[in-house]
Amino acid sequence: MTPEAMNAMFESITGDTLDTTTENTLLNEVKDDIESEDTWEILKTLDESQSVNTGDTYLTMKSLPSDFALPVDDGIYVGTDIIPYLPIPYVNRIQFQSVQHRYYIDYASGKYAIMGSPNPGGTIHFFYHKFSPTLVPGTSQNPGTPWIFPARFHPIIPYRMAMKFFAIDQQEKARSWDDRWELFAAKIYQNMRGWNSRLVREAAQNKNLDVDFSTHPNVVNMDGRGNGLYG
Repeated sequence: MTPEAMNAMFESITGDTLDTTTENTLLNEVKDDIESEDTWEILKTLDESQSVNTGDTYLTMKSLPSDFALPVDDGIYVGTDIIPYLPIPYVNRIQFQSVQHRYYIDYASGKYAIMGSPNPGGTIHFFYHKFSPTLVPGTSQNPGTPWIFPARFHPIIPYRMAMKFFAIDQQEKARSWDDRWELFAAKIYQNMRGWNSRLVREAAQNKNLDVDFSTHPNVVNMDGRGNGLYG
């Protein structure tokens, strides 16, 4: 469904409308709510716009992607290094400043930094969970871009918009509310969670295969997540 089709469905099931700005704000508020409620596989993505350079320190900050929502486990690799960089708390950055294969995020500034002196340096391969683009309704001649999720799940947005409609429009609940909206939305959400769980399981089947680091430079007694001693 396009964004304008979602708004049209919302108007149809409520039998009412909101002003354009409020309706579009509600549309994207509901979208962001859903995307924040789980770690959806479909929202994983890769940023390679940053790099590690000679002279970088634990205070050399890199910008997070503009659509960044959450980090992914084992989500950062540098250059040709196949050992993942693991996150540490921001408050431990001084303690870990010289430790290899670690990074921290400064959420307040929208930046992150790589710890130690990565060897080799190069491009930062940063896997993360994103928020999808803002839904912008278009016209019949120039439709808006549909939500990133499979189309079979799209009606959850109009149903959830309707569930919030009473509080926003302040109409009589008897006229503007239908309990079935909540049931319809819950069923779609259940299907979304089941679909996502299957994606996670399928992706994880091969994740725990052993990786031989015995020939990897500057590594001693390290497991596949980068835990161990560093040479």
